[in-house]
Amino acid sequence: MVVAPDARPPRPVGLQAVLLAGATGVAQVLVAVIYILTARSTDPSSYGAIVTAIAIGTAAAGLIDFGSNALWTREAASGRVSSTDLGARISGKLLAAAALALVATVVLLLIAPAYAPAGAVLVAVLLGQSMLVPLRALRRGETVALLLLVERVAAVAIFGLLAVAGAPATDALWVSITIGTLLLAAAAHRLTPRAARMRFFAERPRNPWAGAGHYGVSAVAASAQQLDLPTLALVAGPAASGLYGAVNRWTQPLQLLSTAFSSAAAPFLAQSDGWGHARRLVMRASWMLFLAVAACALLALCAPVVVPVLLGEQYEGSVAVLQWLAWGTIPAIFNQPIATALQSRRYDHFVSIPWLSCVVVQLGLIVLLAPTLGALGAAIAFAVLQTLLLFALVGCLVYAVRSERRSADQDA
Repeated sequence: MVVAPDARPPRPVGLQAVLLAGATGVAQVLVAVIYILTARSTDPSSYGAIVTAIAIGTAAAGLIDFGSNALWTREAASGRVSSTDLGARISGKLLAAAALALVATVVLLLIAPAYAPAGAVLVAVLLGQSMLVPLRALRRGETVALLLLVERVAAVAIFGLLAVAGAPATDALWVSITIGTLLLAAAAHRLTPRAARMRFFAERPRNPWAGAGHYGVSAVAASAQQLDLPTLALVAGPAASGLYGAVNRWTQPLQLLSTAFSSAAAPFLAQSDGWGHARRLVMRASWMLFLAVAACALLALCAPVVVPVLLGEQYEGSVAVLQWLAWGTIPAIFNQPIATALQSRRYDHFVSIPWLSCVVVQLGLIVLLAPTLGALGAAIAFAVLQTLLLFALVGCLVYAVRSERRSADQDA
């Protein structure tokens, strides 16, 4: 089985969450550095084109994955899938991704060369995420944390080498990110215990999306969120996408405590006895959530000073954008653990439909607001999305808990 009988006991979920949060925070700071350096070395239009290409590749990877990684992490943690079966399914997914990336790259080179790097980003991201599945199933969050650092340190080093060699900053950005993610995939495969290590093409490739269902819909919603930048570029132009893209990643570190806890807790929650155990896990990490909320408020207040200092006066329009993104991140901090708890307790459908519906609203608002408000319209749409999603998920959580309690009372 993926979780070998002699696998060492996992470290406590709280410790894993802290290690993942720390590693993710450092990793995001590192990648933010190369984004800032790229923005300072080029104009908003060129910068907007390359960050849009990276966003397209990342979103496409999520669409192709269709929730299969999350599903197989849960199934492997429960001992219901073998490493051979997992390797066969991942092989099928990689073949599909490679074919799509090849076609997309050729088409983009012919009609929009600036966006051609999306194909390489797609393959790298999908491979990197897939190779982490066995480690997540084994509940080795500390190893995943180490790999996240390896990925970003490698990206920064490669970016520096390319910059010294005289490569354009936009090319150095996507190449360094792609190679860093490929190195993560190789290291993850090496660090996975032999008994749990995936064997690619040991059997005939299988359908990786079988049973994904609502996980897939949630993955589509998550990937569709990343289409905010391409949608903004389409309706408001590359300059607006450059102002938005220059700061939209700055809020990601604010969610790292919430995301790290959710990632570490997911396999534990999959094995929990009921909502009582799940609630205790969440309460232990509640300090992380409120710390993240305080960081959001601080960033919103400091934006008028931070943005001009780091990006220069030409990005002054990004100040209000960053403020809306920071305030909108506050409900997002609570959305992730609630969604993870529902999915881990097999209430997938209570997450997928509300999430997808709210993302549709977000993209629709960008289309309506961006032509007049530019990048600010996209930031407002993000804040509306996260607020609506929080209300929806809280309602679903209350219903799920009450439903499970009623079933327990009837059985008693």
